[in-house]
Amino acid sequence: MSENTVRKYVRELEYKTLILTEHTKYESESGQVRNGNLIFTILPIQGAIKYHNECQLSR
Repeated sequence: MSENTVRKYVRELEYKTLILTEHTKYESESGQVRNGNLIFTILPIQGAIKYHNECQLSR
């Protein structure tokens, strides 16, 4: 699976309030601050249900 495809699906899950992503940083041995990995948090399903219901009502 390509990187762009994964990025698209992760953004879609964030938009639907199913997951939360956090950027991390770390300090290398030479003292430079670098980007780390993303931390994914699965959110409670109630938020996604509420989002879905709001979308249905707006239609």
